[in-house]
Amino acid sequence: MQKLIDNFERKPNLLVDVKIEKIVNSLNKFSIKILKSKNFLNNKYRGYGLPFIAEWCSKNNLEKILNESFGSMETLNKFSSKKKGIKFKVLPRGLVVHWIAGNVPTLGFLSLILGIITKNKNIVRLPSFSKNILIDLLKELKKVDSIADKITNNILILRYDKQDIKISQKLSTIADTKIIWGSDEVCKTLKNLPTKLDCDNLIFSNKISFIIVDKEALKKNTSLLIKKISRDILIFDQKACASPHTIFLQNATQKQIFSFAKNLSKNLKKTYRNYQFSPTTNQKKIKILNLRLKYSLKHKVFSDYDDLNSTVLYDNKSIIGPAIENGTIFVRKLPKLNLLKKDFPNNIQTLGITKITKNLEPYINELQKIGLARIKMVGQMTNFESTWDGLNIPLKLIKYSTLPNT
Repeated sequence: MQKLIDNFERKPNLLVDVKIEKIVNSLNKFSIKILKSKNFLNNKYRGYGLPFIAEWCSKNNLEKILNESFGSMETLNKFSSKKKGIKFKVLPRGLVVHWIAGNVPTLGFLSLILGIITKNKNIVRLPSFSKNILIDLLKELKKVDSIADKITNNILILRYDKQDIKISQKLSTIADTKIIWGSDEVCKTLKNLPTKLDCDNLIFSNKISFIIVDKEALKKNTSLLIKKISRDILIFDQKACASPHTIFLQNATQKQIFSFAKNLSKNLKKTYRNYQFSPTTNQKKIKILNLRLKYSLKHKVFSDYDDLNSTVLYDNKSIIGPAIENGTIFVRKLPKLNLLKKDFPNNIQTLGITKITKNLEPYINELQKIGLARIKMVGQMTNFESTWDGLNIPLKLIKYSTLPNT
């Protein structure tokens, strides 16, 4: 594997002289291709966010990312004026190494696309146990056209056990930018490996997300709201950092809470059938059953006894989580504002809301003080953006060259 890495490092960058419009158009063709109902990926990886991957690779989205990040796509092709007296050109950083988390591999594909549209060479390390979704996606991309063939030949996919630290050390020493997805422990280990002096680390470690349903939304028909919340819970099998594990209801009566929780459990059971996830492990089954037993004795459980993928739990706590996964969600009353600093963690990524109201603004302001990175409408919490965990990723994958504007 060391020889494979050395050979790839020596290879010229195949995208550096390709017009950005051609790269975007090629990815757009790929987007259209994977959306087709007959594409085998839609059946093989149902529930892994393929429709969102398609949207991510669409021409409209990629042009928006590039224009918002760099002022104009044209700066990736030639010098253009951004400031009076100076012209800028966007150049690839060089070699971007992605360490992909095993629980949500599709997120790694989304960051890989950012590496592609900034014309970098990319190495992707897959966990030894991960599914082949990234490999299958790249195989489909390669077939699109000659530019797609260049794109995929500018990528090296590696799969090795995390215990093989020598390979990670090698990758770290040659990377111009490291993008690391994983647990706090994994991210810390990979971040601390030897690097080039000017290497950038983009760390996406453990985060937690939740939802606040405002009091006005509870007074209306909640069926559409519950469908949107179910999507946020179930997409990526509740394993993404942006997946909610707790729902707080603002100024809710016990009757409203019980009605909401009951309907949510029913919808989760119905919706879960539309996804295709790995079978629930025996360890996870025992954990969920024990939690249900505990809550049936002390609190309240809303679930079907024969279904382990739609567990809604109610208690009087003012905390987030814990994160259980498999369609397990805690429904609680929204705590008082002064409890946020005391009871909430500082690794909050996404807050899902029904709408921004004057009553919620103080909560949002307080949550931002303790680290809240994103606010999204329910139903869109797991929608990936080029600004993630407060970082504008494309800006970390390039360098500027300047020229006097004569």
